[in-house]
Amino acid sequence: MKENDPSYGVVNNGCSGINSTQLRAHLTELIEKDDDVILLMIGTNNRKLPNGMIVLFHDLMDIMKRLKA
Repeated sequence: MKENDPSYGVVNNGCSGINSTQLRAHLTELIEKDDDVILLMIGTNNRKLPNGMIVLFHDLMDIMKRLKA
């Protein structure tokens, strides 16, 4: 992105080892209101949890609702 326009900024707030519930709990600390693009790469660590895929689904639904707002 920076090659196309030097004014672009990229911030990597990756936190190794967290699951979707932990990310959801700290979402407001990880994003800014003026962010134009947000990439979330979550879910892998949910496989360690009982019912992890169900938890991931509900967390993703909540995260998307909050980001749309």
